[in-house]
Amino acid sequence: MIRRKFIYYISMGLNLILRLAWLQTVLHSSFGHVDYRVTGLFLAALEVIRRGLWNFFRLENEHLNNAGKFRAVKTVPLPFHEVDEQD
Repeated sequence: MIRRKFIYYISMGLNLILRLAWLQTVLHSSFGHVDYRVTGLFLAALEVIRRGLWNFFRLENEHLNNAGKFRAVKTVPLPFHEVDEQD
């Protein structure tokens, strides 16, 4: 949907970089004299950004697949028949 295709390539590279940043939380590497809680907070914020970016593209993909094949519906049918019982 985005007109400029280079944004997708930049997003793929950014996703790779942010995944490598997440790897730092698993390896528990230290960054000099910076407290581990500060680095954990910073890396967790980067992970939130990465997941938000990924969810944007997943939502875009779902929209394109549903709207393009005309599968979007307003109501979802129930898996059972409704029965009205009158006493």
